[in-house]
Amino acid sequence: MNVQTICRLVKRLLEDTGQPSPITYSIIMFSVLCFGRQAVAGTVIEYPYQQYANKSDLIVIAEASARTKDTPETTDVPNMGSLKLDGTLSPIPARGVETTFKVLSTLKGDQDMTNLTLHHYRYNGNKAFINGPPLPTFDPDDKQKTHTFLMFLVREPDGRFAPALDTVAISKSICPMPGDYPPPPPPQPPAALPHQYFLP
Repeated sequence: MNVQTICRLVKRLLEDTGQPSPITYSIIMFSVLCFGRQAVAGTVIEYPYQQYANKSDLIVIAEASARTKDTPETTDVPNMGSLKLDGTLSPIPARGVETTFKVLSTLKGDQDMTNLTLHHYRYNGNKAFINGPPLPTFDPDDKQKTHTFLMFLVREPDGRFAPALDTVAISKSICPMPGDYPPPPPPQPPAALPHQYFLP
């Protein structure tokens, strides 16, 4: 049973009974516990990698060199909506952001490029979404995340680059490089046992 089915079932029970029954309360509590961070309905279209390569003006391996920063641009995530308990969808707001990357290797495009500005989007607000489309931000100081990516990009008229084929949600156009994940923390030595003294 998916989220939208549960929402419709709750709505139907409320309409039929007029007053929530213990079963209705149980369903509502189940929905809140499982989907309380707000569920998302919609589709993120993924294409074969060859289509990303064909569409791209630039294919690089690059690492984030500065923290993502906001721009004044605002929009909605296309083909997505925040699913409400009555079964309807409300738009998911997004904000335009920029991240500077250092180019490590160029597979397609300008071989002399050393840095690029990625134009992408983040969720506009503090809400968290279950099954929401990936709208990542980057911070090279965060040692718990990977910072090196294979990037399929298209050049925008203002000179920035955007993910190829992905309008807002990033699907396959920004891929973490294997082996770039942070190493696990070193094992901690066992805690020393306290000294024991026995009186005669």
